Amino acid sequence: MVQVRNAFTTELDEPEDALKEILEQIDLKTLSKNSVGIIVCYYEFIDTGVVQKISESLPFEVIGLTTTASASKGDYGMYRLNLTVLTSDDILFETAYTVPLSRAEYEKPLEEAYAEARAGLPSDPSFIITIFPLMGELIAPDILKVMDRASKGIPIWGTIASDAVLDSEHCKTIGKKKSGATSVAMLLLHGDIEPEFIVTSIPDRNISTRKALVTKSSGCIVQEANGVPFAQYLNSIGYITKVGIDPTSFPLIMRFPDGSGPVALGVFRVFEDGSILMGGEVPEGTSFSGGEIDPEGIIETARASLDKALKTGKRSGIFMSPCITRYLMLSPVSSKEMELAISTIGDIPYFLAYASGEICPVRGEDGKLYNHFHNFTFSLCVL
Repeated sequence: MVQVRNAFTTELDEPEDALKEILEQIDLKTLSKNSVGIIVCYYEFIDTGVVQKISESLPFEVIGLTTTASASKGDYGMYRLNLTVLTSDDILFETAYTVPLSRAEYEKPLEEAYAEARAGLPSDPSFIITIFPLMGELIAPDILKVMDRASKGIPIWGTIASDAVLDSEHCKTIGKKKSGATSVAMLLLHGDIEPEFIVTSIPDRNISTRKALVTKSSGCIVQEANGVPFAQYLNSIGYITKVGIDPTSFPLIMRFPDGSGPVALGVFRVFEDGSILMGGEVPEGTSFSGGEIDPEGIIETARASLDKALKTGKRSGIFMSPCITRYLMLSPVSSKEMELAISTIGDIPYFLAYASGEICPVRGEDGKLYNHFHNFTFSLCVL
């Protein structure tokens, strides 16, 4: 059994005062034998030394991320830091934090970090919580692919660090009492723990009934759909694509050859030959439909995710990772999704942190969980 405790602070300038406020909310003497922490915070909490002070003062390891906005304990906002503590007598926790990654050197550091954490457990973990950096040169689906391979397909749930303007220098991960803009943090959980993974993107009414097939692709780059250049196909069904970087103007709903899905992915770059860089890996044989995201659909799918979480009957904790696009599209009242979560969840411990991308397993037709990267979604891990 695992218990979840939460504490938060808005004290940005004085590390000692921030630590005191956190410790007033979580009595360390009442924790179980094994504990681990997850920090979500505005990036300036790293710059002012608050994160460092809290990480060094706690008697357990901490991983974490910067976020655009967060919610916990009935409170929400941008300029806040939340500490979530998982504690248990029978669940084991091991953390890892990679060296700085680059396009040229990322596979081996990821494999070594996972192996180091795995070596501290008696057998394979039950699942993994991970936090990725936001990097221009190294895309998250490539990181996930390596982690999936290294862990032999163990369920991976997680998020990508964010900030209000998606400045990669401010989008940082936290681990092993350090922080950085190019390192991956991992938390391996071992024991009798079976989380529920929930992910929703856009309502069915916002998904076109017209389907197409990916006929040529390589990793995250789709060259052709229905035998024609991908950009040409999208233009033919009413989506305007221009050569260059296209920061996710519309979602495409994917169903993969292994039967897993639906998974919402965005268009990130259009190349001159008509191929497109998508927000996740898209194998040949994937079927897809066009979609539309709007404020009404954002609240509708958030409510659907939260209802599913409550119906699981699990009450130890709910971790939420919605896409930052959802937060931005709800402007001028960007807090609507957080307010809905707070009013729905009640007294179950939780945290919500907006993400630059979401990592959540999805079941295939064979009933197995497959790790996928998502865009536009409301993603939950329910304990």
